[in-house]
Amino acid sequence: MSTAYLGFAGGDAGIALRCAIADALSDLMEAERRTRERSRLISRGYIRTAPDPEGAPTS
Repeated sequence: MSTAYLGFAGGDAGIALRCAIADALSDLMEAERRTRERSRLISRGYIRTAPDPEGAPTS
């Protein structure tokens, strides 16, 4: 993996390191976004299907 970043950066180790860090942070932010989206969808599904304590239909 380091060879790929070094090749992309033209052999400059500093640029390769910055690119690797930027890619890692980008992947982390995307994973966090997906987790929040999943959590939001699960929460909304629970609210829609939660039984009404009064027994009245929910809509």
